[in-house]
Amino acid sequence: MSKEFIRKSKEDKPVVAICYDFDKTLSPDDMQAQGYIQSVGYEVESFWKESNGLAEDNDMDQNLAYMFTMIQKAHGRFVFNRKKTNGLWSSGTTIPWD
Repeated sequence: MSKEFIRKSKEDKPVVAICYDFDKTLSPDDMQAQGYIQSVGYEVESFWKESNGLAEDNDMDQNLAYMFTMIQKAHGRFVFNRKKTNGLWSSGTTIPWD
């Protein structure tokens, strides 16, 4: 079995994979609280209070509510591009693989 890396593409575009820890299996804290929330000018506690309130007031799933809140709070404050996001979550603490 060959272990050679083969780059995959679709329609002349690179394939991108985004890994996100939704359930704290890789990080002891929410990933959003390790740089993103602060980068849009919010305190972590007030962000979650607002996001969870949005979910409760509108009978929404909490995951969708915080994603919506992240987008809303970033508008005009945060440009989502490689330069801006490179290393944004790298300062977070991860659980070591033993």
